[in-house]
Amino acid sequence: MNAKLMINNYEITLGHKGLEEIAFWLEDAPENSDIFHELAKSESSALLVNLVDKEHLARLTVRMLIEDSSLEVMRAVIDSRHARKHMTRRDMEAYLATGDCELLSTMARDLEYFTEVYEVCEKDWLCEKLAGQKDPGVRFALAENTDTPVQVLEDLTEDDDPDVARQAEKTLAEIREAEEDEDEEDDEDEDEDDDIPL
Repeated sequence: MNAKLMINNYEITLGHKGLEEIAFWLEDAPENSDIFHELAKSESSALLVNLVDKEHLARLTVRMLIEDSSLEVMRAVIDSRHARKHMTRRDMEAYLATGDCELLSTMARDLEYFTEVYEVCEKDWLCEKLAGQKDPGVRFALAENTDTPVQVLEDLTEDDDPDVARQAEKTLAEIREAEEDEDEEDDEDEDEDDDIPL
């Protein structure tokens, strides 16, 4: 990448370290989107990570970042509210194929964002993929999430890893307790309505 910094009549050539700093400190503003796009062509993972959470990125720039093959960049993308809303199911498949525990655990913890808020993919499909991962850390993250479907949690109570199985049982208990509290509140509301004189 050919990059130079010029101040008045003085000019220096910038390497990846200087560009990383610029990517981090440059104001996240619409007028800088073209510069962000040029910076996104860098092969420096650290530089790309500094760009991922910028709000004012062109759609093509975001697509370049999402499709980068560096695990460091992929982890930043999956954790970024600005970037992950542009992901597709095909992107999710590529990320799942890495088998990276940190990456997939973030998916498991943020199920609601990927399947409901941004509608990147279907919840049942994603849960099935995550529940089938070899790394117990991924399955544990899925078992911790109260947004995980009850059927998936019930299956995880029989997981080969005892920590995963125990966590799934604990999460199911939390869900049932929350449902019971809701039912009690509904009953109380109905009783109050009955007490209102006609």
